[in-house]
Amino acid sequence: LFLRAIVRRVSLLGLTRIFAKARVPDDISVLYLDFGTHKEGAELSLMVDDFLPQVCNNFEAYGFEASQESFEQADEKFSGRENVRSIHKAVCHVLPSDGKIRLYHDLKSGLGDSLHRQTASYEEVEALRLSDFLCNVVMDNRIILLRMNVEGAEYDVIKDLVESGAAKYINGYFGMWDAE
Repeated sequence: LFLRAIVRRVSLLGLTRIFAKARVPDDISVLYLDFGTHKEGAELSLMVDDFLPQVCNNFEAYGFEASQESFEQADEKFSGRENVRSIHKAVCHVLPSDGKIRLYHDLKSGLGDSLHRQTASYEEVEALRLSDFLCNVVMDNRIILLRMNVEGAEYDVIKDLVESGAAKYINGYFGMWDAE
């Protein structure tokens, strides 16, 4: 089956086009949004260091992390990168009246911190609706990619995007990349 697929692609595209690298045209920029960057910023790093430079010349990335400790570590990793910005906010569907939301700690490694799974330990975090953030971003003539691993708040983000009409601007959605 694999060989049949290769033969079919060669017959349709030609041998040289199969091995040619796809590139985004220079007049189109890529915006990569990473929600749940965590301490190491592994997924964000993979995108901005390895993947995006291979496919485009013009990109910017934002790493959003709610946990203060994780934010500080990720922010340090990406400091000095002009096209990568770290933002210490929690993404939500409805903004609380005071603009803050509780991030409950998982009491282990921080990998399971959540806005929804309540524990005795939490921190107050500035809240953000993705649709509000996107209002300040040029979305036309741009590819927007969204990666989320926010421990159950993914539904809140999607609901916000759909209700605001901003979902039509997102070209790709990605979830968690955890190996566990």
